[in-house]
Amino acid sequence: MKACRILAVVLNLFSISNNNSSGIFHKASKMIWFTIYLCIFTACSSIDQSKHYGDPVEKPSVILSNVGTLLIYLGKVDLSHNFIGLDTSENIINKSVFLTFLSSGGYIPLQLISKDTLRHYRLYKCPAFNEKDPGDQLLKLFLKNYGEAEYNKYKMKDAPFPAFDFVDLNGNVYNTKNTKGKIIVLKCWFIGCKPCVAEMPALNEIVKKYADRKDIVFISLSFDSEEELKKFLLKTPFSYAVIGGQQYYLSEILKINSYPTHILVNKQGNVVSISNVYDDMFPALKIEASK
Repeated sequence: MKACRILAVVLNLFSISNNNSSGIFHKASKMIWFTIYLCIFTACSSIDQSKHYGDPVEKPSVILSNVGTLLIYLGKVDLSHNFIGLDTSENIINKSVFLTFLSSGGYIPLQLISKDTLRHYRLYKCPAFNEKDPGDQLLKLFLKNYGEAEYNKYKMKDAPFPAFDFVDLNGNVYNTKNTKGKIIVLKCWFIGCKPCVAEMPALNEIVKKYADRKDIVFISLSFDSEEELKKFLLKTPFSYAVIGGQQYYLSEILKINSYPTHILVNKQGNVVSISNVYDDMFPALKIEASK
């Protein structure tokens, strides 16, 4: 901005000099001032167009050290809420474009240090993975799955929830027709997922809170067998309706590949919230339940 103020002063001087000059001196003066003008204009443009948004919260080399460090880092990344997306040159891009790049599997969302309330994520293009290194190939596969999952969640938001016809362990039927006009709280999980199991007591409390609401249904989909689920539930109470054998629906219809995943469907049948953290779903549920 200082360069811009200097430019204004220079232009003023140029105007005065131009008016008081004549002949050869006038032409030489004009060329000198024009050169100065270009130099300062370039400096001004450079300052005004600066795009540095802050340093990364973690070095990419550390994040990509192994699958463990990548998992720890991505566990802190939140792409389900609003954020400022930047390309590799720190140009602002919309969320759809950002997640499209991410779904290719060749990038990580590099969080930048920022004083803003909104998080800033810059796309970082990963170095070429070694085709002969199992560790590198595992990183590549994980990044691909992660990117696709985030993009699929984005595409699901506000879209109609796919048609379904489920029967829970107790023989109760849940389908698109008999849940029409109801709020659906859906959990995608499996027995071997420790975070899925750890959150069950908290989820049971939510079911209890809305126990008198006949217009809200709590459904869980697992790809474990009914026999395995019944055995599991003897030791671990879970208040959601439990439906087993749903690997195809989860992976091919919903395209879920990260667990747990929580989906909230409003009374109009549209997805209003999708997240891997149950805390993110509850504010949306409260809003929908108050309508």
